[in-house]
Parts: sequence; C-alpha cells; structure tokens
Amino acid sequence: MNRLNCTCLVGMLTALLVMQSPVLAGGYIQLQNVPESLWFPSREGSNLLLTASVIDAKATSVWLGIDDPKLGRVPLTRVGPIDYQVNLHSNEVFDLLKQAPARGEFRIFAETDGGEVLASIPVSFVVNVPPTRLSIDKKTTFTALQKRYAYLPGSRDRLRVYAGDITHGQITLSVFGRDRNVPLVPTTRLYETQHIVLPLDDETYVIEVEALHNYLMGDDYADLSIAPEAEWHRDKIEFLLNAIDQSEFTFIRNGKPFDGQSAAKHLRNKLATSPTPVTKVDVFIEDFASRSSMTDEPYKVLTADGRELELGQWLRSLLDGDIEATPKLEKSSESAEAVQQPQS
Repeated sequence: MNRLNCTCLVGMLTALLVMQSPVLAGGYIQLQNVPESLWFPSREGSNLLLTASVIDAKATSVWLGIDDPKLGRVPLTRVGPIDYQVNLHSNEVFDLLKQAPARGEFRIFAETDGGEVLASIPVSFVVNVPPTRLSIDKKTTFTALQKRYAYLPGSRDRLRVYAGDITHGQITLSVFGRDRNVPLVPTTRLYETQHIVLPLDDETYVIEVEALHNYLMGDDYADLSIAPEAEWHRDKIEFLLNAIDQSEFTFIRNGKPFDGQSAAKHLRNKLATSPTPVTKVDVFIEDFASRSSMTDEPYKVLTADGRELELGQWLRSLLDGDIEATPKLEKSSESAEAVQQPQS
C-alpha cells in the first residue's frame, strides 16, 4: 500500500470514529480538587479551594447550591477563561450548607449565555452542628420508641430525641445533635402533657409528651409533638379558654356566679383589650385568669362535688393533664427533674 492510500484510509477511519462517537449537547462542568471527605464545621483558619471548569459553554454566572434554591447560593470567583473557584471552608459556604440535611450534597451550577443551566456531579458533605431553626411553623407530632433515638421533625436529620424507659406513667427525654455525648437538652423525666424546651439560635421550640404507650408485650413508645414556642403558648391559652367555655362548673368573679361560656367570654375580652399581646400561657394564667383587675379578688371555680378552687390553680391542673382538674395531682408534686443521661 503506498503512502497516499494509507493516508486516505487513516482519514476515512478517523471520520468514521468521529461520526460514531457521542457528541455532548451543550457544555458541562468539570470539578477539580474535590476532597475525599468534607465535614463541617471546618478547622478554624483552614482553606479548601474547589475549582470548577465550564467546558464547551460560555458561563454568565457560576455558583454553589443545594437542592432547595430558596436556601440561597454562593457565587464562585472567575480565575481563568473557563475556571472558577470557591473556598469550601468559607463562612458563606458553611452558612448555606448548615441549612441542608446532616448528610447532604451540593453541586456547582452555571448559567450559560444561552440561558441554559448546567450542573456538576454532586459532592457529599456532613454537617455536625445543630440547625439554627427547624423547617416547621406549627405543631408536628411524631413517635419515639422506648430506648431509641428518633429524628426531630424539621431538623433535616441533624437533631434526635432519645426516649428512655417508659414506666409508672412517665418517660425520660433528651435531645442530641450528632454528638451523643453532649445533650442540647439535659435528660428530663416527664409525665403526659409535660414538656421540655429546645432553644436554637433563631427559634425556640417545645417538645411535649402527648401520650405514653406501655405494653406487656411489644415495644413501648411515646407520642410526642414539637412546635415553635410561640405557637405552643397560643395553643395552650386557647386550650384553657375552651376548657372554661365547655365546663359545666360554676365560675365566681367578685362574688357573683357565672357559667363557663360567660367566664370564657370575659377572659377573651380581657385579652382583646390588653395593651400588649399575651404570648405566654403562664402570663395568661397569672395576670389575666387568676384575679379581678378591678378588685384584685381571686377568681374561683365551684366544682360539681362542691369544692371551691382558685381558678389559677384549676387552670394549672388542666395544664398538668388532669381532665377532672382535681386540686391534688400526684404528678404536680413531681415536676420535671433532671436525671442521669443515657449511655451513648
């Protein structure tokens, strides 16, 4: 075969290979210096540069983002004709990623001059800090098995509640982040309707024991709920007002008897005319539902068996979970107390 024929054959084979090779439609993003593992928070003062190259496309903007675009993005800095960089240990990146699940993924995105949005392969990371708030805005119920951990709703798997032994109508609860040795809320013994408070950076929440289930056979478990603190207090105030409204007991104000509907209406009027909003159930009981604002005489409730109780005491009994509102509650003398935390 002469040189001319050989050259022609090579050219034909090359053309055939090009035709049969897949052709990428549009551009793509290539990542460099991807860490083998990525944990947050990072060591103070450390840096970790990630480089993204936008291939076969002209990028107008490049950014780091997670699945939910509403949580924000971190722009990358252009360092070359097609190269962009971001410091993964920057505060901007940490502030974004700590809104994601404990074990999450981010991608590098690029918008091209043609309006197309390109995305890189996902990069995994682990965030080892509590969220600043939960992604819930109202009361949410969940179940916790005895002597097990359960993820808190809205925490993106970054907070867990430990439910201890359920016995004698009570349970121990504690809240942890990823570190089981450092509780965010100390282990507390609770009865049904009692609660613990979980403070986070941007919001405070209340975890309440709704019901306990203790069986001779099978797994014991607790029905729990969590709500923003303000929402929890509003619910409790409304609960107490409804209890008064629906009660068949007689309520006494300044020596005069009233039925439940009249008593509840009076208290609602006091709340409506208050110069400042009442946001705490304790404030409602102490400052609005315990005594007359005109005479300072305590409000009373006359029960069906003839006992006369102060209304404030009766309302607190309701909060303690006694539907009959008897004045001596076995559980009220044993308030939530700190006990030894569970073994990790």
